[in-house]
Amino acid sequence: MLGIVQLARTTDKAKALAQDHIGEYKYDCPMDQGLFEYLGIDPKAFLNVVKEAKNDSEIESYVKTFVSRKDSRSIEAFNKKWLSAVPIGE
Repeated sequence: MLGIVQLARTTDKAKALAQDHIGEYKYDCPMDQGLFEYLGIDPKAFLNVVKEAKNDSEIESYVKTFVSRKDSRSIEAFNKKWLSAVPIGE
């Protein structure tokens, strides 16, 4: 999503939490936190956007403002880091 690793997964988890169907998944887990920290997004604010959004385009428009602040080298480095990351058990 928008060329950012983890963004689609985190968005799907936010949608699941908003619809009370998250199951065993955890929203705002350490991997989500890495994404939020990189983009400068507050996880609670993002969840509220997801809850209020009428469609995926509204969510994407919100996130796009944060992604647009990053240059291509930064995005490439972030993606490379997360593509080789291994989840840590909680």
